[in-house]
Amino acid sequence: MAKQSKTRSVSEQQVRAYLEKAGEFLRRSLGSLAEKDFNAAGLLAVHAAISANDAVTGQYGQKRSAGEEHQKAADLLREVTPTGTREWHLQANRLNRIIGKKNLVAYEGRLISSKEATWLVEQAERFVNWARAVVGSVVQ
Repeated sequence: MAKQSKTRSVSEQQVRAYLEKAGEFLRRSLGSLAEKDFNAAGLLAVHAAISANDAVTGQYGQKRSAGEEHQKAADLLREVTPTGTREWHLQANRLNRIIGKKNLVAYEGRLISSKEATWLVEQAERFVNWARAVVGSVVQ
């Protein structure tokens, strides 16, 4: 039997907070990228995507991923995906790729390149913008 992923309940107020955090992390990742602080830009981009995902899964599933394995967050996004929404699966794949770079940015003994940081920030920006669109009026 497959092991259940850890989750935590999410309220409507928390959905708004996660989306706000995502925006803040994204703004600072863009600023860090402009300042050529590539490692900070990359890690902030990863956190922006994770927070945006927490907002989406909170809105549509009333829960967020709470386990040690951040990759499970994309699995939870797929779990709460409305039927017939291909875009959600594409975004879950995007999230998987972003989170897949977290170890590189946060823990490996090398600095990330300008190209890697730029890719992470661009992907996170797309993901956060998508999350804002699907969460919609909840945050207004």
